[in-house]
Amino acid sequence: MDIVVEHFMEVGSNLEYDEIYGSVFPLHKQDEENKENQGLAFLKKLHREIIDNFSHEFSPLKEYVLYHILFFVHEGSEGTFLLSDTIQKSLNKRETSSLDEDELTVLNTIETPKDLIGVCFEDLDFLKVEKIFDIYKTNPKVVTDFLHVDLEYYKDLLPDDKFKNTSTLKKRALNRIQSLKQ
Repeated sequence: MDIVVEHFMEVGSNLEYDEIYGSVFPLHKQDEENKENQGLAFLKKLHREIIDNFSHEFSPLKEYVLYHILFFVHEGSEGTFLLSDTIQKSLNKRETSSLDEDELTVLNTIETPKDLIGVCFEDLDFLKVEKIFDIYKTNPKVVTDFLHVDLEYYKDLLPDDKFKNTSTLKKRALNRIQSLKQ
């Protein structure tokens, strides 16, 4: 993943912020004040977390950005950005006996950044926040009880006005529940 993000950062350094770097953020983040400094700092921190040899749990915003970086590099290279050689070199350098057969099989199937998407993300809920929010507006119980999604977790992916709207909707739902109990 390091090589993909590094490539993205290198390509972006030669262009205007909005052309490359800004394009991997949600639209509402692309309009923020000081977006270039904040966005670049965010991308550098994400890259550091990828290369620092520690396990990190990524926020939905980091997942969103990383997904779009992988997709951007794959699409921008028209599928010719290949990772298989890099993965093989890395496997040859390390002791592979610590990896089980399934892990080795998965690593050997990765050829492009698009293949990494299936490996890196447990789910792609962060891409569906708008749809989840629309369902929440009409039927919050479906989102909370059936889908088991807490929109608070995805607040960085929602524009401020929409996030405030979820708070209002939560309060209404709680008031309805309390009035039904009485």
